[in-house]
Amino acid sequence: MKDHPMRKPVLISCLTVVLLLIGAVVLHAEEMTGWVTDLQCAKAGQFTGADHKQHIIQGKPPVFVNESDKKILAITNPDKVMSRIGEKVKLTGTMKNNEAIEVQSITSARPIGN
Repeated sequence: MKDHPMRKPVLISCLTVVLLLIGAVVLHAEEMTGWVTDLQCAKAGQFTGADHKQHIIQGKPPVFVNESDKKILAITNPDKVMSRIGEKVKLTGTMKNNEAIEVQSITSARPIGN
């Protein structure tokens, strides 16, 4: 069976597009430090503590408060942050319309031993 003459260029073009898309996603990922809390507490400037977990249990969605500018961002995939409610964290995510973030990874921002 003979290969079609356009098969190789089309395959190379498709692979190039895929690599460019992957690169675009990686380039748009941002690293931030801040707090995961609920909107009510974020607006009040209260970022840590057990009350935040209770508010989330009551159905209030978690938000991220960026430490550098105190901007409050909705979290598009809250399941990724549920274990970090009320904590200062470092997260990597992709901004959505400058009002929300899709979290890719999240870790504690507390120094080891604290």
